[in-house]
Amino acid sequence: MIVHRSSLAALFASTIAIAALAASSFESHASTRPKDLESELVEITFGGVFAKVGEPQQRLVMLTLRNKTEQPLWVRVTVTSPASTAPCVIGKQCPPGEDVSFECEQATILPKTDYPVEVAVFADSLASDPIEISPTTMRFSKDDLKTLDRWLEARALPRTYDNVLMKDKLGVAAAFMHPFGGGGTLTVKLDGLEWSTKKETVSVPLSRMIDVDHRQLPNSDTWIVLRYQDESGAQKELAFMGSMLRNSPSALELQASLQALIERKAK
Repeated sequence: MIVHRSSLAALFASTIAIAALAASSFESHASTRPKDLESELVEITFGGVFAKVGEPQQRLVMLTLRNKTEQPLWVRVTVTSPASTAPCVIGKQCPPGEDVSFECEQATILPKTDYPVEVAVFADSLASDPIEISPTTMRFSKDDLKTLDRWLEARALPRTYDNVLMKDKLGVAAAFMHPFGGGGTLTVKLDGLEWSTKKETVSVPLSRMIDVDHRQLPNSDTWIVLRYQDESGAQKELAFMGSMLRNSPSALELQASLQALIERKAK
């Protein structure tokens, strides 16, 4: 049996990922590939804090490992949380050359606190005698966890945001658009959205929405782009961005709210 030791504390302090597990796919935000384990058999390809979408929404710590060998391995990951009395233990088979994710649900995730992790590798499914054990440590910053909380809050609909800029076409003008204006009020409802100012109101029902994405233009902040169909069936776009005024929403919050709305269409 081989025992390795390493520390991921510094790198995990700046690592966060936000995940939507509803469709067995992940949407990550501000993710960073952590330092690998000192292991001859497996390597870390991803690690971070995730949110599990559903009722109720849950927080979890996730570690993705890749089998570096040409043989199947059985891996057991143990995460010890200072906020829990019992460790989270997950065992899975890792096929040769493939990535496998290990997810530990956490009622509470503490900032600036070490989370000991042990990765034990076995040659067969009996998992009785490890051929390698690699301990390490995970740690998360306050900013990481605040971002996670903001994302979860933004998904709770209905949601209203002030100081939101809107464009129906992201051309050259949008790239140089000054974000200091007050913009309008964006209300993300359960059945659609409405953006309004004193002069105009734009509404899109959920039934006509297609998808939501983000777009970075030169000399501009990130715009959140909603694709939809108008009454004639033609595809159109609406792009939203928080202004520079105080209490304006971030791109993260806008995308989280619109994505939560789009997901209601699939239910």
